[in-house]
Amino acid sequence: MMPGGIAMIVMMPLVGQIAGHVQPKYMIAIGFPVIPLAMWYSTTLVPDASFTYFATLRVFQTVGMPFMFIPINMVAYTGLPQQKTAQASALINVARNLGGSISVSLANTELVQRSQFHQSRLVENLTQSSPSFQSAMHNLTQYFAQFGSPAGAQGRAFGYIGRLIADQAALMGYIDIFYSWAIFAAVLVPVVLLLIRRIGPAGGSQGAVGH
Repeated sequence: MMPGGIAMIVMMPLVGQIAGHVQPKYMIAIGFPVIPLAMWYSTTLVPDASFTYFATLRVFQTVGMPFMFIPINMVAYTGLPQQKTAQASALINVARNLGGSISVSLANTELVQRSQFHQSRLVENLTQSSPSFQSAMHNLTQYFAQFGSPAGAQGRAFGYIGRLIADQAALMGYIDIFYSWAIFAAVLVPVVLLLIRRIGPAGGSQGAVGH
């Protein structure tokens, strides 16, 4: 997580300087595409992924966020009277927490469903007529027989293959989540330019703000 935090710390002041010269909707349009690209990059996840892979992935996921956080706050507070900023801040926090909770719930549901789907597909290949399955069972049974009775070695081999299938199904479920959320985020990119009307670079309103 630390590389992503460092990337955020570096980008926040830079984006703050840029915010004074560029309209918020264009800044959001710059940062938003980073999210689907990061999700798409996440689909290359493999079981033996290294620390460097996860660090790079985290940096990729966070580097575009400052381009959204700062302009969104500018847009949200534009045109509000001073006495209503506290209520606006509360509404923004509620919306963020609610959106995050809904997204996590949807992702968890999708993970369970897709993992079950992939596990059922993988189990279909575990047949007595499969040479790969027979070879794996033979090698695993011989291996486990070295550490216990030959009678229980076959059961341990079945258990090992079952755990391996469950792990692979879960990994494929995560990859499916990255695919679906990458597509969802990509579809929302042009919406940014449609929902937010022209606002001055420093936050001064030059027209109505669409929320």
